[in-house]
Amino acid sequence: VIGMLQMTVINPAGAILYKKFESLEATLLDRKKSLISLTGQGLWLRQPQDEGDVILHASNVKMPGWVLRDVTAVFFGPKDTFIRRIDAQTATLEEGQWTFHEAVENKPQSLPRRAETIRLETRLTADEIEDSFAAPETIPFWQLRSFISTMESTGFDSSRLKIHYQSLLAQPLLFAAMILLAASVSLRPPRLRGTSALVMAGIAIGFFVFFMSSFLQALGVSGQIPVFMAAWIPPLASFLLGLSAMMVLEDG
Repeated sequence: VIGMLQMTVINPAGAILYKKFESLEATLLDRKKSLISLTGQGLWLRQPQDEGDVILHASNVKMPGWVLRDVTAVFFGPKDTFIRRIDAQTATLEEGQWTFHEAVENKPQSLPRRAETIRLETRLTADEIEDSFAAPETIPFWQLRSFISTMESTGFDSSRLKIHYQSLLAQPLLFAAMILLAASVSLRPPRLRGTSALVMAGIAIGFFVFFMSSFLQALGVSGQIPVFMAAWIPPLASFLLGLSAMMVLEDG
């Protein structure tokens, strides 16, 4: 029951509160930073400049080279005054800059200017962008499947979110496995010897399950094992281990 509540109620509530915390932190501590959003229309990114902001939109992203397609960049000055707009077929994120290819630049009261490349300085890195919108703890359980579909349609790797989603689904089984493992080391009659050894074994098994879960999830994110195996092997193995211990140690 606790596993089901964690999956369906506590996780969504925690994600909402975490987003609220980030919003309050940026507002109250005046930490102005880039904002990234992924929707069905593609990738949206706000990049602060020395004076104003740049709003960047791309309909699709080719990974792992970070090639943005059908790119639009709109520049705003103080008080959100429009400065210029750049439309490009592709844009690449390089070290310290965005490079727009086959671009058209438009400014107020000026004719459009075509250029092979236009460069825009940035402090963003590919890792920072991925971490900012793909953090599993910021996405409620009920929205995970749709967000995974959006990531895949836009071109991003969603393995990390898939493992998180499957891990949430497997939590009730993991909690049940923990109950069986705890029962196998706590229900032994005190008159029998070896209770201390069983308690130490239970603690060691708990640490091993945690380590195995983290290790397999890392393998799943890197693509070395399937997502389903990375999320479900630890709770399934723990459940079978606890069930076997109960059958051996107890009369039934």
